[in-house]
Amino acid sequence: MRIIGLTKKQIDILPPFRATQKQYRAIYLHPSVNLAYIVGVLKGDGCVYMDNGRYRICLAVTDKVFSDSFKVALEKIGLKCFQKEYDINKYPSCQNYPNLLKTRWLIKATSKQLYLFYKNLDIEPFLNSDDMKIAFIKGFYESEGTCSKNSKLQTYRAISMTNTTKELLEMINTFLVQFHFHPKLKARKPPKPQRKQGYDIRIAGHNEVTRFLEMVQPCIKLGD
Repeated sequence: MRIIGLTKKQIDILPPFRATQKQYRAIYLHPSVNLAYIVGVLKGDGCVYMDNGRYRICLAVTDKVFSDSFKVALEKIGLKCFQKEYDINKYPSCQNYPNLLKTRWLIKATSKQLYLFYKNLDIEPFLNSDDMKIAFIKGFYESEGTCSKNSKLQTYRAISMTNTTKELLEMINTFLVQFHFHPKLKARKPPKPQRKQGYDIRIAGHNEVTRFLEMVQPCIKLGD
């Protein structure tokens, strides 16, 4: 199932839900695989923004498994977050945004600490171990990746990850080479007017894709 990422404007259209009590607690921002995974998700489908003086961390996706995985990672670094399923079809204001029609699971958390950490993060030095690099790739792949399979032969064709930030994909490409993969990074077809140029990382071949999935162990996008 395709993951649908939302902009802040689109998320704000959704009806709000509130915590029963405010939580002010220290969170754990030391290097860890959980934090690396969170950053990977945020660089993909997630978003971090300010809303009326509140520092929001959000993810809106169709897959509950992915939503649960992100929620668990946030809780492991000490954040209290709230998960809500929405029936988008109930809200006429959402009809102007067709991609919202597939969105079902929304997670929101509030943290000034994580907001400032993320906005000032230099990612490459932060990912200072193989385990953290793999966790970051996992979060990014679950957000921005696809996996294709030959249904007749039941073999993997390729995995790909797409983004408009070329420097980010170049860094991930470097990590994959370090793990002895043979990725190809290329620009996508010229974008439509007022759209950003997109870029793809692609790993092809059954053996390489199998090894990638075994290494990253994503919770979704397994070529099912």
